[in-house]
Amino acid sequence: MLPTLPAPVRKVCRLASGWGRFARVERWQKRAAQRRAASIKGSAPEQGLEKVCEKVAKGGGLPSGVFELQGDWTVVAGKDLIIDLSTIDLTQTVADIHEIRRFNMQRFEMEQLSAIVYEDVAQKICVGYKDVTDQEFWVRGHFPGIPLMPGVLMCEAAAQMCSYYAKRFDLLGDVKVVGFGGLEEVRFRDPVRPGDRLYIVCKMVRVRRGAIIVCRFQGFVRQTLVVEGLIKGIPLPDDALTAPAQRS
Repeated sequence: MLPTLPAPVRKVCRLASGWGRFARVERWQKRAAQRRAASIKGSAPEQGLEKVCEKVAKGGGLPSGVFELQGDWTVVAGKDLIIDLSTIDLTQTVADIHEIRRFNMQRFEMEQLSAIVYEDVAQKICVGYKDVTDQEFWVRGHFPGIPLMPGVLMCEAAAQMCSYYAKRFDLLGDVKVVGFGGLEEVRFRDPVRPGDRLYIVCKMVRVRRGAIIVCRFQGFVRQTLVVEGLIKGIPLPDDALTAPAQRS
């Protein structure tokens, strides 16, 4: 017999081109000891959900792509996770804000990374997070009474992650600053609010030394995929980093 789903389960169904129908099940708290999140595909929402239930009921493992965060199960429909977050110790800091500043020039309000928690040179993956506080510069105006992190700052957090990774491992050569080269296939899927910890996962897709780095990124708050896309970084020319008075 399959486990009975609690009443608070919310099913969100959508039609995805080439994949069929999927469901994302949010905030399904089954037991504290059970794994908490999964990424699966099914030909229909019910079928996909039953696959997870059936595996648990039979004592088998969960489908590939399982990650554990905050005591919830999530079925992220039709999405390939860059990395299984359950395999990472998210409490272990690889680089704190001071170490990040050795590689990134952003300061004050524009610092959008709090720490790095994982680096895998072989797989070209980096994971970090931004702690979103009620002191962020955008809280008062975006929007009054209902502060939501601007999507451009989610992309900025991903850009700073890619910049850190590129400079940390000398992927672009002797580069002072990695600037935006472009964004593709960006999707914002859920809001990010003050009090949230936004996890950013980046994976290098390709790099041409001295010219460009391309990374895929995903952002998560608790168990929910909130943003994803493809980002391009390029070395900024030295004259662009010179103060106006010095250029003249």
